[in-house]
Amino acid sequence: MTEPPSPELLARYLSDQATPAERAELEAWAAAAPEHAAQLARLRRLWAVRSAGQWDVGRAWLRVRAQMDRPARRIPGRVSLALAASVTILIGGWLAWRALPTGTPDPLARSADIATGPGERRAVTLPDGTHVILAPNSEVGMTDGYGSANRDVLLSGEAWFEVRHDARRPFRVHAGGTITEDLGTEFAVQALPGREGVRVVLVSGSASLRPAAAAVVRAVVLHPRDVAVLAPGDSVARVERHAAVEALVSWRTGAAVFDDAPVDSVLGELSRWYGVTVLVADSSLAARRFSGPVRVDNLDEALEVITLSLGARAERRDGAILLRR
Repeated sequence: MTEPPSPELLARYLSDQATPAERAELEAWAAAAPEHAAQLARLRRLWAVRSAGQWDVGRAWLRVRAQMDRPARRIPGRVSLALAASVTILIGGWLAWRALPTGTPDPLARSADIATGPGERRAVTLPDGTHVILAPNSEVGMTDGYGSANRDVLLSGEAWFEVRHDARRPFRVHAGGTITEDLGTEFAVQALPGREGVRVVLVSGSASLRPAAAAVVRAVVLHPRDVAVLAPGDSVARVERHAAVEALVSWRTGAAVFDDAPVDSVLGELSRWYGVTVLVADSSLAARRFSGPVRVDNLDEALEVITLSLGARAERRDGAILLRR
């Protein structure tokens, strides 16, 4: 078996429903190459934490099942419709992540900018070893002298940073009139047009956030699982402690996770990721809320999950997408 395993086979394998022959086939594929084994191990870890919230589709699919007149339909291999949907999203994200450069991302040339379009993510390594993953419709660039005189980058949009700490040359992200400074960190910065302020999500290590015009002593120091927002005109960031940060940075592995989010905000994210206008036909649908993961690189699959959860249908009209009951 040289081709990547199908989502259906992986679903059965991860849920302990594969036949002995199927299990042997998949394990032979994993043993055929070190990268295969690493990919399967990564997928096992993702599957193991899905119930902790990062891949929680339970509430969304409970609403789908409540609208059905009969028990959930079974698909071949005794995997339920809900499980199939969950693993399709999960594996879709995994396959998208495999498409990104991992281990040896493309080096980013000095003084160069890199940008992504709708539905596109890209991983790069800066000259100092810092790893960056750009979200869709984002751009990052280095200032003159990066790696020698400074380690300053300019960000528009959203990006994930894994910083190689150097106390002599702090790593700084300039975005939306703010400066985020690494103190040995994995974090995400979001500075989107039309949004109120800059958001920093700290996963590990520590970092500081301050307005660009403020003195360093006014910076707020962030700790793991902190989410900070610095709005225009504010001198100090607002910080939420012990936040569910995994959901906020899950886009880097192929899916964005929503937790009881207004439908309007979910559709706004779809518009940002895919560069299309997504509208709601009636106010009752717009007032509903959505929970669960949504693919960030496949519009059709994203719409299928959302419309099934909401009991809605999607129509394409004049380059836009309209959701109606």
